[in-house]
Amino acid sequence: MDRLQTIVIAFAGCLLLACSAKGSKPPEEAASRVNAVASKTEIVSLEAFCDVRAPLSKAKTFHLPALADGKKSRVFAGWRWTNVWATWCEPCIEEMPMLMQWETKLQRQGRKLDLEFLSVDSTQELVMRFRSSHPETPDGVRISDFGLLPDWLSSLGLDEGATIPIHIITNPSNQVRCVRTGAINETDYPAILEVLSQG
Repeated sequence: MDRLQTIVIAFAGCLLLACSAKGSKPPEEAASRVNAVASKTEIVSLEAFCDVRAPLSKAKTFHLPALADGKKSRVFAGWRWTNVWATWCEPCIEEMPMLMQWETKLQRQGRKLDLEFLSVDSTQELVMRFRSSHPETPDGVRISDFGLLPDWLSSLGLDEGATIPIHIITNPSNQVRCVRTGAINETDYPAILEVLSQG
């Protein structure tokens, strides 16, 4: 055996040893799977879910804007979830069935929560026409003047140009506990439960 063959055999042996050492370590994927499972058990962050949230001692009293046709908002004995929507807002329409299912589910779990829909459509005719072709659309109230919307949004702590849908959750004392802009989805249910548990 010449010197070159000896070097090649020695090098091959080193490679084999290095590979077997690497094989004894857990693969990187296993670690990331463990991290993924651990992250599912983390506590819901209301600071991440809510665009506006204040400590209970500093929570604002909730007021609706002036409503169309001189209507008044009904009295709520428990928690109130006000959903701001419009007939031209596709994400608003898409999430409505889920919101109504959640209202029922929460009530069955013993949580006093009522869902209220506030339309920001410019006329009642638009809402009625939409409801005639979508009979499953829930009843609700409508803002008296779309021009009131920017100031009302500002009073909630949002930017005047905040996009709908908007979700406002108030406690039984009518204090704003969470304001969120944009559509929500199935994965947000734990966040709603967390809001309701905060008082």
